[in-house]
Amino acid sequence: MRIAIAALVLLILCASASAQNFSSYKCKINQSLEPGKEGSAQPYTLANPHKEFIVDRASGRMLGGTVSEVWNHQVWDRGSDQQSYKAIYSSIPLIHLGRIVGAGGPPYLNVQLLQIGEYEQGAVKPFLLVDGMKMHMGTCTHLR
Repeated sequence: MRIAIAALVLLILCASASAQNFSSYKCKINQSLEPGKEGSAQPYTLANPHKEFIVDRASGRMLGGTVSEVWNHQVWDRGSDQQSYKAIYSSIPLIHLGRIVGAGGPPYLNVQLLQIGEYEQGAVKPFLLVDGMKMHMGTCTHLR
């Protein structure tokens, strides 16, 4: 009985370690929505449909996605077999010598929330990216 319990614990630890043994996600947007005037979901057409991006799992930094490199990023939950991966992104205009750099008008704050269904079985994980008033959905895979 002790051997069976020890083997089960070892199996769980190995499975958890292998599930966490990757450094990034590669994600592809499959569908985008935005609210219509009456509040119902309406298709949102991206300039580049099926856009791909990469997310560094440790830092949350997004490359090729809908955020700029100067945006702040923070991982709130690295995900597990019971939780989704969660990262938040915010744009805070750069101020240099009292002037807003890279903005054509007053400073605006943009916020995005990314959740990746790390708890889902298999190599393909669904994601939801809330980008202001738009929602992007698709799938992510692990990159080593």
